[in-house]
Amino acid sequence: MNTLKIRGYGPAPEFVPIRQVMDRLISDLPWTPLPLQTPQDPALRPAADARESDDAVVITLALPGVRPEDVAVDFENGTLTVSGMLPARDEGQRWVLAERPEGRFHRRFTLKTPIDPDAIQAQFALGVLTLTLPKSEQVKPRKIAVQAG
Repeated sequence: MNTLKIRGYGPAPEFVPIRQVMDRLISDLPWTPLPLQTPQDPALRPAADARESDDAVVITLALPGVRPEDVAVDFENGTLTVSGMLPARDEGQRWVLAERPEGRFHRRFTLKTPIDPDAIQAQFALGVLTLTLPKSEQVKPRKIAVQAG
């Protein structure tokens, strides 16, 4: 059974932004996305989903309007990093609503499961980047044959 750890925030927790509280709660998950965004790191953090199977960890990121060639994916020492640029709006237009983020984005995921770095795949379709990170053979479940006699 998983237990949720809640950390203290000091003398005035009512002033902690909800985003910071959620980031800290998420950091206790087994696939911890680190580091968390800080005022010193103003990069955008695209929405991401992660799931795990017996064979792989699959991470998807929402990157609307981004071209595949504008995305960089790196994997080093168990850390997956995705970065790039979300396109800027046409400044020649008179926008009456502007909610989509624009500018530099950066996400880092520290994986606690050993991954086979040579088998990582990245697919980009319909504004969604799907990263398939196959688990190392040493951690995949196996059937053991029972010998008679």
